[in-house]
Amino acid sequence: MVILETFKLDPNAQVERQAKHICRTCGGQPKVTKEVMPALEETLLRMRQHKRCAMKRKTAEALLASLVAEGELGGSNGAGYLAALPEVPELEAVEDAPCRKSGGPSNLELLLARNNSSSAGADSSQEATGEAEEAPAAVMTGAAVSEDREFFAKKGFRAVFPEGSWEAAGKGAEAARAFCEIMSASVAVESLSARGLFGELKPKVEIVAQQYAPTVVTKDLVAKLARSVARSVFGEASLSEADELEEEAAEATDVLLRVEDLMLMYGGGHLLLKDTLLELRKNRRYGVVGHNGCGKTTLMKELQAGRVAGMPENIKCVHVSDADLGNMKVLEMTSIAFVKRDMPEGSLLSAEEAIARVGFPPEMQEKPVADLSGGWRMRLLLACVMMKQAKSSCYTFSFARWALMRA
Repeated sequence: MVILETFKLDPNAQVERQAKHICRTCGGQPKVTKEVMPALEETLLRMRQHKRCAMKRKTAEALLASLVAEGELGGSNGAGYLAALPEVPELEAVEDAPCRKSGGPSNLELLLARNNSSSAGADSSQEATGEAEEAPAAVMTGAAVSEDREFFAKKGFRAVFPEGSWEAAGKGAEAARAFCEIMSASVAVESLSARGLFGELKPKVEIVAQQYAPTVVTKDLVAKLARSVARSVFGEASLSEADELEEEAAEATDVLLRVEDLMLMYGGGHLLLKDTLLELRKNRRYGVVGHNGCGKTTLMKELQAGRVAGMPENIKCVHVSDADLGNMKVLEMTSIAFVKRDMPEGSLLSAEEAIARVGFPPEMQEKPVADLSGGWRMRLLLACVMMKQAKSSCYTFSFARWALMRA
């Protein structure tokens, strides 16, 4: 409730509207509000008296004033209610947080190191102490939060390609370098291992570099970059030369579909894609994101019909429709029984294998279909499609409600 009330004060109008809508829908009735308000008031008063966090105090003050203005607190004498609130004690000094049990630095040390590395005099201070750059790396030997990964990915990127290093390649090259730096951080957040990060980042940067900075950025430099980012995020010992060779070998055989310089029109001459690289790889899931009417469904239909120029003949797409989701709401059969019902003769994939591949944990396989959410029911439909297409080896990609197969 505190978070929702905070969002109601957000300067972003859309956030404010959504927060107010949630409050009206979930707790807008007078009876519910009356029951919830004492607990909310108690929480805000406790936040207002916090001994160490000025932000909690500031937030509590703003929310209390807002609730008084809305008439939820203080009744007809809101000004008297606010004036009668107890005095706020002085803030206590915050001591440095102790290091983690694993031997890594504290959050305070990470923040100090991050600020030092981005400040004007960072280089000289790091050379003098040798600590500002080394301390944060220790925590990255395990999984870290997203913003930490972004920081270390950018650090690894700049170690190979600092600002201005692509300028000699001509117009647009430095902007492309900045784009690749952001892309490195994004890939680092999603990666599960150093090897996966190396294999995912290397071809992406190569594509951009070939177009914008071919005279400056070589393939060896791109490999060095991907190695630097992976080791910066996951630790120096996380990526060996053997890992790199195995990932590069897998990269050559992972591509199901690669169409360069793709151009696609829709809606009577509207340009959807131009000079685009469309690449789909094995065992990946892709999402197509865009505003209404931008051509997402058109792209899916073109793929399903095989009308994309350069698309290999041995690739076929299967449309998994959501039209049956409503009917599935009343099915009392278990999830595994639903998949077995549609199992074709001669399928190389069993119902158990298919339902496991779409992410169904064992404890949910015996759950009635009617009790599943729409997302889980969609997974059942995908499992059924996988079995029907598994008369020979197949690779499946999920595009929200689409599946791409290779016969």
